[in-house]
Amino acid sequence: MINRGNLPGGFAGTNSGTITDCYCIYKSGRKNSKLGFCGKNTGEIRTSFLNFRGSLTDLYNGKGNSSDKEIRKEADAALLGFDTADIWTYSNDRYRLRFIDDKWSTDEKKPRENKRILIKNTEAFFKFVSAVNDLDERLMGAYIMLSSDIDCGGRLLSPIGASFQGGFRGVFDGGSHTIKNFRIAGDDIGNYGLFGYLRGAVVNLSIDGRVQGDGNVGSLCGYNGGLISCCGSVAEVRGSGDKLQMGGLVGCNEGIIKKSYVAVSVHGAVVPLVPIGVVAAGIALMGTVGFMVIPAAKAVDQIYAPVEPDRNQIIVPPSEEPVSSGDDKADPSGPMNRLSFRFDETLHIDPSTGDCFINFSNPSYSSNKIVIRLESSDDRTLMAQSGAVEPGHGLKHLELTDAGYDKINSGIRSGYIVLKAYRNEDDSRSMLDTELPVHIVIE
Repeated sequence: MINRGNLPGGFAGTNSGTITDCYCIYKSGRKNSKLGFCGKNTGEIRTSFLNFRGSLTDLYNGKGNSSDKEIRKEADAALLGFDTADIWTYSNDRYRLRFIDDKWSTDEKKPRENKRILIKNTEAFFKFVSAVNDLDERLMGAYIMLSSDIDCGGRLLSPIGASFQGGFRGVFDGGSHTIKNFRIAGDDIGNYGLFGYLRGAVVNLSIDGRVQGDGNVGSLCGYNGGLISCCGSVAEVRGSGDKLQMGGLVGCNEGIIKKSYVAVSVHGAVVPLVPIGVVAAGIALMGTVGFMVIPAAKAVDQIYAPVEPDRNQIIVPPSEEPVSSGDDKADPSGPMNRLSFRFDETLHIDPSTGDCFINFSNPSYSSNKIVIRLESSDDRTLMAQSGAVEPGHGLKHLELTDAGYDKINSGIRSGYIVLKAYRNEDDSRSMLDTELPVHIVIE
């Protein structure tokens, strides 16, 4: 049994169930860290680990025992009980072990074709969430399957099945798709995650959103009493309170979790107009208050579709690029893959055209393409969003969404610019996401 008190777990806050073939990638500017794979474990964890700065720490072997042995070659992994034929693949880079791409899925809960309920678009997904939380018996125990990625556009959602009585007890099959840009938030003690109280199964799903709450808090699931298999998380998780059980993927696990991952970047600061590194966001612990940012690592790039370039991007002359300190041009595969950028901290909006002038620059030496989001300061509504701004390019303005028009008409004059970085070579989410406050001027 491992008990780290009130510390969150990189993967799970508490575990009294079973976790098998799972991992958490954890990066920090600190040389030492007390964060473990699980905050408190009284259950069983097998062939799972936390990867800290390229070292597989807090590692559990095939017998469920904690091990301090290093994995430096594929044979080492096999000796520890990792299945390198059907689940894991070894590489010599800093990620060491990752899932075999074409075998990272499960059909163990697959029904007959005519028993599926397909969710084909965002509107249908919102209706599903509302119906489950209204205790619709037809959907609470159904087999649900996504047929496309779902972009929630920054919308605030209630957890799917927040209590034992209303917990989702069916099967939610993501079909290897992603649900992204959602927000979950609450002040009361409860179960906070995309799924609140899970009694059924969630499989083949990746997520990218924000979760905040008190009690059982995790990005995918607050409380798991069922099955999670072949799921991944790229999300931001915040929690506070004396009853807090917070983990990267799951707050409290009393069920089964298999072949799933989460990636965590921790502790640091952001400075505008200055190159920033992996340490730009993270976990800060003060008493029982926690903050966790979970961006994806290269090991999980299979879940992302190509990021389309912004149609309004322009080439930036080298003379107008942000000044490099020299280190920014280092090998992007190195341990401190860096990002530089420039934009106006006061955004001027023309309400007649919906243009939001930002004058953003992404220098040619950048290893990332960047998607820009403008969110309101009050409830983080998505007001505007760009496509990908590629290295050596800039963007003069964003275009307001309908929700953005509503916000400026209601008097909002401040917000946040959120920068989401994607690797040039494969469109996987980089561990460099950041946000900065901005002023809004209507002209």
